[in-house]
Parts: sequence; C-alpha cells; structure tokens
Amino acid sequence: MAAPIKRNADGTVDLGSLNAHVSHLKGKYAQNAANYEKNTGHKMEFSAPQQHDDAHKHDGPKQTNDGKEEEKNKQ
Repeated sequence: MAAPIKRNADGTVDLGSLNAHVSHLKGKYAQNAANYEKNTGHKMEFSAPQQHDDAHKHDGPKQTNDGKEEEKNKQ
C-alpha cells in the first residue's frame, strides 16, 4: 500500500509530512536490520547484486545519494 502524499493548499508537497514519513521508514528498516543480526548473528547485506553483463553497463555520470553528479577525478 502506497503512502498518500500530503499536499499544501497550493498543491505542492508537504515536506514536513514527507520528511516524517521518510524518518519513520528509516527507523523501520534499521529495526529490521537489527532484528536480522540478532536472529542470525550476521549483519544484513544492503548492497545490490552486481551485474556482469556489459549490455547493462551504465556509461553516464555516477550519481551520489543526494542526486548530484559525482565529481570526476576528485582529489
């Protein structure tokens, strides 16, 4: 079930509500990871499976978690 997106009177997204929902989800997934480690004795692996097929290779600029392009040759 998708969470309803609350909107302001002018139709824009209610960022306070959105931030609260994201915070709730972060807590939920952190608790799931803690429970997994407690139950299995292993940390939960969060990395995506690696694809080795060059046909699916992404040649564009890398994106950072904040959606900005990663600086090339950063020193």
